[in-house]
Amino acid sequence: MARQVARHTDSSHPLAKVWRLSARHRGSRCGFRRSSAPGRASWDVASAAVMLLIITFAPYFEEGRWPYDWLFDPVPQSIREDFRNAEVPNLGKERSRIKISESAYQGTHEHGLSIWVKSLKTIYGLPYGKNAIIVPDPTWCDDPRVCSGEGLKELFPSVPKGMISPMGGVAYHWEQLSSLGWLFWECASSVSPEIKSNKTYFQEFANGVIVGVFPTTHSAQDGNIISIVNGDKWSVIGSSSPPPTCSGRP
Repeated sequence: MARQVARHTDSSHPLAKVWRLSARHRGSRCGFRRSSAPGRASWDVASAAVMLLIITFAPYFEEGRWPYDWLFDPVPQSIREDFRNAEVPNLGKERSRIKISESAYQGTHEHGLSIWVKSLKTIYGLPYGKNAIIVPDPTWCDDPRVCSGEGLKELFPSVPKGMISPMGGVAYHWEQLSSLGWLFWECASSVSPEIKSNKTYFQEFANGVIVGVFPTTHSAQDGNIISIVNGDKWSVIGSSSPPPTCSGRP
């Protein structure tokens, strides 16, 4: 069996070196004696089984795919299905499994959306019908004024009635994001031990990200999954999972 597995393994592949090393030393470890025929047979079976597992799973990890997340990942099945449904071809290959961000923000503007996912350290300006605007922002409050009510009044003294000003990193990078317009409402959320559903998920791809769930209104019980292609269009689908509970200005 050992010779059969070795024969079907490309000798130039790095995994072939693992097989050759294990074959060279079989019988000398794991309690099997080289002089024992049953021991050699047991070692051959074990080596072949390990090699088969390596050959089976290696392509998934080499390509950044995670086909067995359900074994060790707390992401609900409904979220995994939503993310699969949200994939678009231009995203490219997966670069990570679906993860949970410690906190996130969504602003609903006159002409689009703004979102910030802490774990991605990025603000995404999403103008309706146009390409995404991507702004690196690791801290959200680079200037203390953008996270203070009085500071925001100083920075944005002429907000129209019934609208609210940007805040946080969106306010700090307003020169790049002002085409989104003033805000109707905003939603900030963070992981909470009291509210187990209060999670924002994200997954990175070669050319973009998928993030969600974001609410459709400040108090909505339904939400969206957003796909963002770097420097290209963005898209939204409805989610089968509820959004996190919002805090922030309605």
